Amino acid sequence: MVVALAAGLGLAACSSSATAPSTSSTTSTTAATSGGPPAAILDAAKSSLAQDSADIRMAVSATVGTRTLGITGTGTADLANNAMQMTMVLHGVPAMDGTSLSTVIVDGTTYVSYPQISAVLPGKSWISEPSTSSSTSGLQVSNVSDMLRVLAARGAVVTKVGGGTIGSTPVTEYKVTLTPSSIASQESTLGVPATDTAEVQQLLGTSGVTFQVYVTSAGQFRRLSLDLGVPASSSTPAVQESVVVDFTNYGTPVSVTAPPASEVATAQQLQQAAG
Repeated sequence: MVVALAAGLGLAACSSSATAPSTSSTTSTTAATSGGPPAAILDAAKSSLAQDSADIRMAVSATVGTRTLGITGTGTADLANNAMQMTMVLHGVPAMDGTSLSTVIVDGTTYVSYPQISAVLPGKSWISEPSTSSSTSGLQVSNVSDMLRVLAARGAVVTKVGGGTIGSTPVTEYKVTLTPSSIASQESTLGVPATDTAEVQQLLGTSGVTFQVYVTSAGQFRRLSLDLGVPASSSTPAVQESVVVDFTNYGTPVSVTAPPASEVATAQQLQQAAG
């Protein structure tokens, strides 16, 4: 999942939706190898990553059981070093509506900060966990750099949908379907860090995932959107998510650093202190 809130902290999931641009007719569907729409996606992924950084805006709408919740966030992505930082706001979450959260992903570790941490662990304002682990922190955020990297994979099925605009930027919309089998053998060549392979596998699931991708005339991604679902388990309800990520200001200087070690506790320490 791109964003998931753990019920154990009183959070279920998160969002706010974003409106896709209007588009014209569908034109073609082919496998991503060379020439035509597939080449446009491969080239856009490589061109976007080559800019090394970008400003990002994320909006997620989620249905958890019978409840609709959400999150909106803005931040920056260090595409060269597979790092990112975001400030997010919860919407519709009981007792936490309007709460601001911060997240940093750097060097294979995810750090999350929100006000309730210091109430449980005085002197601590962040919790951390390896990006390779299942989320126990109450918030899981996938690295947007990994989304761009998997879109550079060959073997995806690409459909050109048509033209439109996002804000004042002309874009061409494509539908890109990726399967686990199309990615598994390419993760190392795509530059997906070993710490993120589990996250990529979770994103793809068992049947794959379909992105709606919007490419500018400069050949870079302007927006990615996708729908995700997690079935119910014995302890959690089913979750359906709609995710939109916007990219702007490619190449803007960015520095993503971990929070001070003295302010960080592990997710396990937080759980133990909370009882």
